[in-house]
Amino acid sequence: MKSVPVPWWWEGWLPKGKLVLLEGDPGLGKSTLSMWMAARISTGEPFVEGGESRDPARVLLLNYEDSAGDTIKPRFIAAGGDETFAQLIDGCNGDGGSELFLLPNHFEELAKSLRQCPAGLVIIDPLVAALSPRVDSHNDQDVRGVLAPLAALAEETGTTILGNRHLVKSGVRNPITAGGGSIGFAAAVRTVLGLFQDPADPDRRVLAMVKSN
Repeated sequence: MKSVPVPWWWEGWLPKGKLVLLEGDPGLGKSTLSMWMAARISTGEPFVEGGESRDPARVLLLNYEDSAGDTIKPRFIAAGGDETFAQLIDGCNGDGGSELFLLPNHFEELAKSLRQCPAGLVIIDPLVAALSPRVDSHNDQDVRGVLAPLAALAEETGTTILGNRHLVKSGVRNPITAGGGSIGFAAAVRTVLGLFQDPADPDRRVLAMVKSN
């Protein structure tokens, strides 16, 4: 097998065609940060000053905690996103009253969409909310059974699939094991990003690389 370099949207942080987790306590800004990433990809603007511009790419925004109309879309536009390259799905309301998107129930629909209309980024916020009630988020086998096909789909289509996840309320605070649910979440993804409050400045956030294999 031939070795190939890892392509990046954001060098060293957000790989292309991989499954990624963004973790942090509620209210720290995971959704805002992920929306900023989506905005950069939708416009092709560089992630850092002086960085390389790219062709705009489609982004799919699937959110289960906020309304698409009054929160997700305004947040995406405020981040500088190009809505002509964005598809918003309101997980709170089942996309306007239609059947709620769940995994693995609707995996084939997602796969068909990405194969027919390539995308640069899919955001699932939060990832646990997209899991079918039949999936035990604390069971390693259940979690891997959902995430393995997602990772394969990301690799096949070149789409980065980013899932947001809350940290546990108490217990061990080792960053690699601090996320809610099974360790299978962190084990199954290529990259885990952690968003934390700066202990020296409560108004400042620190983005850390928790896992990158």
